[in-house]
Amino acid sequence: MLNIRNVSKVYGADHRLAVPRDVGLQLEAGEFCALTGASGSGKTTLMNLIGLIDRPTAGDIEIVGMNTSRMATTISAGRAVSSPAPSTGSIRI
Repeated sequence: MLNIRNVSKVYGADHRLAVPRDVGLQLEAGEFCALTGASGSGKTTLMNLIGLIDRPTAGDIEIVGMNTSRMATTISAGRAVSSPAPSTGSIRI
């Protein structure tokens, strides 16, 4: 399950550009979703947030019930490996 609640990513030294802004989405296992929008609307940023490539400025993302803000992410051998906490397991992306 993927659960996104009030997610925003703020850019710029003055923190004025928020893309995406206050996004919410819930997908159950086996569901499909198309992400569409105008250029610059935050589609790639949202995918980077879901894929743990970047972190949201505000809001929460849960993947299979685990809040991604509590995961440590490292890049190793060309793939991201995330673990919810030391010695508790891992999610391979």
